[in-house]
Amino acid sequence: MTKYILHWWQTKIQNQNNQKFWEEIVKDIEKPKILIVPFASKDKADICLVLDKNKFKTALPNIQITYQLASKNIDFLKEQIQENNIIYIRGGDENPLLEIFGKIGKKSLTTLWAGKTIVGTSAGANFLAKYCYENDRNQLEEMFGILDIKTVCHYKWNKEIYDKLDKWNETLPVYALRETEFQVISC
Repeated sequence: MTKYILHWWQTKIQNQNNQKFWEEIVKDIEKPKILIVPFASKDKADICLVLDKNKFKTALPNIQITYQLASKNIDFLKEQIQENNIIYIRGGDENPLLEIFGKIGKKSLTTLWAGKTIVGTSAGANFLAKYCYENDRNQLEEMFGILDIKTVCHYKWNKEIYDKLDKWNETLPVYALRETEFQVISC
């Protein structure tokens, strides 16, 4: 079974929601090996790695974690996915995620991810969904579709946006969570 954790951003805030989020990522994993996927971020990859390592160390000081930074080389990326048991997809812009993972393909990626913990924050969560409301572009968009769901990240209650997404295209569950909240989906 693959565990997907969707987080609606602000992971740097130290609160009860985020503490549970960090704990959920490593839950039931004896030797956590995390592949940091920075493709969506505006920050440089090496900066993303440092920032994320610090967040994990702050939240989970007693857990020994191995980190690796994802490569844009598709063949090497596939190997990295196989070597790690947690895939952590940062937020930012979904388009680079769609482009790079699109080269692997949905079916192959689902196979590579089988039995792992896949974490998507903000754009990473949207990327995993079939459809999302994209805040920066203020529109409904089709995503990669690993999960048959619809997402709204950075959600502030807006019935109009929620209803638009709910009725758009096909009937699927809508996940609309606020900052620091997260959702676990196992399938």
